[in-house]
Amino acid sequence: MAFSLQLLHINDQQTTSLAVLDDIPRAEAILKAFQGSGAGDVTLTLSAGDTYLPGLFFAASGDLYGHPGIADIQINNLLGIQANAIGNHEFDDGTETFASLISGLDDDGESIWDPAPYATYSTPFTGTNFPYLSANLSFPADSEPLLNALVQSSGQSPVAATIASSVVFEENGERIGVVGATTPGLASITSAGGTVVTPAADNQNLSEEEIDALAAVIQPEVDGLVADGVDKIILTSHGQVFRVEEGLAERLKNVDIVIAGGSEVRTFDGSDRPRPGDTQADTYPKFVTNAGGTQTAVVTEPGDYRYIGRLVIDFDDDGNLIPSSYDSQVSGSYATDAAGVEEVGAEVDPDSGISQIVNDARSQITQNAFTAYGYSDVYLNGYNRSGTGKASDPDGIRTQETNAGNLTADANLDYARSFDDSVLVSIKNGGGIRNAIGSIDENGVRRPNAASSDEELGASLPAGAITRNDIRAVLAFNNGLRLLTLTAEELHGVLDYMVGAIDDVDGRFPHVSGVKFSFDPDAKDGKRINDAYVHNADGEVLINLVENGKLVADADQEIRIVSLDFLTNARFDENGNYANAGDGIPFPNIEDKALRRRLDVVNLNEVDLGEDVTADFRSGTEQDALAEFLLTNHGTADTAYRQGDLGPNKDGRMANLSYNNIIVKAPSNPSTSIDLGGAEILDFSERGRFAAVTGGDEELRIVGYDENVAKPEILLRKELSGEAQSVAVKGNRIAIAVSDDKTEQGSVQIYRWYPSNEKLKLTDSVTVGFLPDDIAWKDDVVVIANEGEPNDFYGVEDGVDPIGSISVLTMDGGKVAENDEITASGSGFTRKSLRQAGVRLDGLKGSNIDQLLEPEFVNIDPSGDFATVTLQENNAMARVDLDAKKIVSITGLGRKNWGRGGLVVDTSNEDGPDGEELYNPGPRQFKSLYMADGMDSFIDRNGETFVVMANEGDGRIRPDDVNFEAEADGKFSFSTKNRGSFTSVEDGLTGRTLYVHEGTRGGNSVNFAAEEGDEFFLTMKYGAVADDDYFADEDRADDAADHGFKGTNDIVTGAGEGRLKLLTDQIGKNNLVAMGGRSFSIRNTDGDLVWDSGDQLDRIAAAAGTYDDGRSDDKGIEPEHVEIATLKNRSFAFITFERSSGGSLIPVYEITDVTAPEHVHTFLAPDSDEPESTRFVKTSNRGGVLLAASEDSGTVDTFGFNLNMF
Repeated sequence: MAFSLQLLHINDQQTTSLAVLDDIPRAEAILKAFQGSGAGDVTLTLSAGDTYLPGLFFAASGDLYGHPGIADIQINNLLGIQANAIGNHEFDDGTETFASLISGLDDDGESIWDPAPYATYSTPFTGTNFPYLSANLSFPADSEPLLNALVQSSGQSPVAATIASSVVFEENGERIGVVGATTPGLASITSAGGTVVTPAADNQNLSEEEIDALAAVIQPEVDGLVADGVDKIILTSHGQVFRVEEGLAERLKNVDIVIAGGSEVRTFDGSDRPRPGDTQADTYPKFVTNAGGTQTAVVTEPGDYRYIGRLVIDFDDDGNLIPSSYDSQVSGSYATDAAGVEEVGAEVDPDSGISQIVNDARSQITQNAFTAYGYSDVYLNGYNRSGTGKASDPDGIRTQETNAGNLTADANLDYARSFDDSVLVSIKNGGGIRNAIGSIDENGVRRPNAASSDEELGASLPAGAITRNDIRAVLAFNNGLRLLTLTAEELHGVLDYMVGAIDDVDGRFPHVSGVKFSFDPDAKDGKRINDAYVHNADGEVLINLVENGKLVADADQEIRIVSLDFLTNARFDENGNYANAGDGIPFPNIEDKALRRRLDVVNLNEVDLGEDVTADFRSGTEQDALAEFLLTNHGTADTAYRQGDLGPNKDGRMANLSYNNIIVKAPSNPSTSIDLGGAEILDFSERGRFAAVTGGDEELRIVGYDENVAKPEILLRKELSGEAQSVAVKGNRIAIAVSDDKTEQGSVQIYRWYPSNEKLKLTDSVTVGFLPDDIAWKDDVVVIANEGEPNDFYGVEDGVDPIGSISVLTMDGGKVAENDEITASGSGFTRKSLRQAGVRLDGLKGSNIDQLLEPEFVNIDPSGDFATVTLQENNAMARVDLDAKKIVSITGLGRKNWGRGGLVVDTSNEDGPDGEELYNPGPRQFKSLYMADGMDSFIDRNGETFVVMANEGDGRIRPDDVNFEAEADGKFSFSTKNRGSFTSVEDGLTGRTLYVHEGTRGGNSVNFAAEEGDEFFLTMKYGAVADDDYFADEDRADDAADHGFKGTNDIVTGAGEGRLKLLTDQIGKNNLVAMGGRSFSIRNTDGDLVWDSGDQLDRIAAAAGTYDDGRSDDKGIEPEHVEIATLKNRSFAFITFERSSGGSLIPVYEITDVTAPEHVHTFLAPDSDEPESTRFVKTSNRGGVLLAASEDSGTVDTFGFNLNMF
């Protein structure tokens, strides 16, 4: 007749936060309901270790009952735990504490029970009512006498307050054996004193051979039970990694059930209900074929009393488990939330001993809950260990970068630098972060701490406050901080090792500050770090550590770091050989006398750190560092921490290349730089080795270079007859687009440069269209994009809107043989046909299509037969047949949907603490017009031509020199007594000088009302003229409802803060549209989108420390120009940004495969600003030099680039 067992199991009960206190009484209610259900012939209630953890609850127990940890043990006693595996956290407060909590006695044999008079729970504590089990730990009498005294013989009936390898339960004539096991990596993750672990491993992530060795230790214990007639055996194991218990189940004979502790994997069957925000990571139970050919059930639960495991299973007459008897309607993982209690028909007993303990602890902890050390406006993600592994899932403190990890690593670095400013890098481990700060509601929405109050205490805190309890919960171990000096080679090895066990959710995963790196977790040892560099607080590269998987820094270069004492403590094997440091990390042996001078170890908890910012935490520890960092940097609601958390595909400090193709690579600086006093557009003559540069003024600069495109030298400055808009070079010929007044036609001037005597000769000049904005020259054809932009007073009587056109010049040497001007109307296009093609047309009613179209940039195909022209303001591109002198197509570029593809974007320029800049992206639901500016084209390996466009985003919204923006709601008045065409007045609100156009009469004035953000042209002749009188208008997202928006959207309220500028004519009931793609795109010559960089350019700028948050609400980094180079059949695109801070940043992408471009490099000229154009000059078939002209700084930089860099 089959025997039925009801196994109730928990693991990792460590109580790390106040939220757990709600779960403990509910866990009791569910357990008691199951224990009294009558299910199974026998019920056992077992635990798999980590019964307590130093932290809030642990410490409160000392205040309440005389010794830390009593409350944890007593709760497990009252839950009816019958046996418990020894976990690693049992040793965290030392072996003496562990022994005292088992026995209830101190080392003098006196009771540790000493309750406070205000404690309501009064039953004396006498130690554990259950035995602790582990078959692979021993406690020698000479090194661990207190634990040794508690050891009992194995295979006996369970005895309270003891330690054994195994026990046998006998009920209703059935004998059930329970064997314990503990991770062989124990010494690497806790302070186990003189405890002997067999086998011993360097870390908890065991190799297959180490699992074999552990099984070989456990099997004799199992065999002894079998020999004694026990035919049903359970292994309760605290292996830390679920794979270890799975491996043991496969290797062991006669083990029917394995309870896995330490990994806290969320396992469910088809009928289980996960708690809100939880997702399934594996199956409950997991049936495995064991070494005896029968089935073993492997079970586990998340920790912190969040779930109760229930396995009701039958055994045959031979004592073998019967998998088919599993009923998912009865067994499974039971959530301990309020819904879970109701689902099983249980009730929480408010008067039980457990409820009394919980209430005592809650009151004690609450006493410390109303002192704020800082504020956060976001959920600080530090609880979930693994996440789901999905690219957009932000969870996984042991698998990816999180904001809690970043914050605490930053705090440690700041704290260390206050003592020793030579410290550059902070390294800590994910296993040391034990909790989140904030909450997840029933819908899975993550929020910062809610406002709280306590009437009895007369205390309250606003939302977002971070308390002492939060700090203690997140950094429960409160490790000491240690300074030491590593070599570059050692730092590389440490980082490489720490990212090497993501699949096993190992606690060694790093969290860092002062260093950025990309990594491949699947690469071999020593090859995981792809790129890494050490940087300062401004993001400037201090040490380029690793490039393309190779250490490029001097291997012996010394780098001062701060880490944790636990992580850097030396560990030794049973033979006394150095076995690496905590978590098996290959820090150098700090006890090696030969290394002492070089390591220069300083324990910050042992030195005088001067006056404390707060004295509430032990000096020199992680908790003190976090508290002081918060008080100093985020101590008020206005300066709250605001960096949101993202998935591994968006991480910027530690980029996992399995998800993230943004390489965290140290930007390379220019090899040469020259200040021209103006540099906007450039072209280069490979024949003459000179660059022709315009600077947005009336001057042409000729800059000479040597054969290696180095040693720049200004050879000539040439005054022009008007403002130079663009320049193109062919051989020694130079074509310059000139416009003196955009309401009048411009010209193209052709010059010849004579390098022998450094003379410039005008050979021809022809009239072209209005505002010739860009020019390109290939073979004997010059093509000009004549933008035809309106003047500043378009919309009033002095307004002018010229036509936009394209000029094609046929050259004969230095002379223009033919001058053809092409327009859309002349090529047969109509307003209707353009709108059907998705072309954006906006302007005054009655304007013709040529007035509404604004050609921006021109590129001639490699074939020379066609040219592509961007119409930025129209969100379109045109194709021109250069032989037929005709526009053959005008195609709208469409909209970019930011709500698809997992994109993130920062849409607020005010989301930093206290107005500081902060790149704080998140998922946002809106669309944007691409609105391409500069571009280049190339022919791919298949012979197809593609155009690569920089999607800047300028539109007909306002001229660049709008002279007034209201900084607050109010009424404004300006006046002058002067006559003339222009004068200046002082803005009484801001103190700025405003240049205004006035009429012929003197004494004119302007009076008007405005709301914050309203923009005007202040004119004495026309008054305050709003841009929406004659251009499509923009408005902030928080005013979208004023323009017909009816939906709900995060960019209107919430994380987006309502700051994004939207096109009011595009707003619909559920539609929000902004300007600019914030990206570069690859399109075929029909205008079809092949690939778009999505959010990558913003993220690259942020990783390099050059993201300009002031532009987050308005087109972001504004990609400006693209240059393409093809080297040995591989093509690369160089992208420039108009808006960045901290220098001219130019990412490089390989675009050989147009469907999957890869970011391969980044250039940064820190002393330049706003790169406007670039030109690549090949110096060999494997490389060359990129020239970059930066508009704001007036500089031209050169960057070396070749295939040997990859």
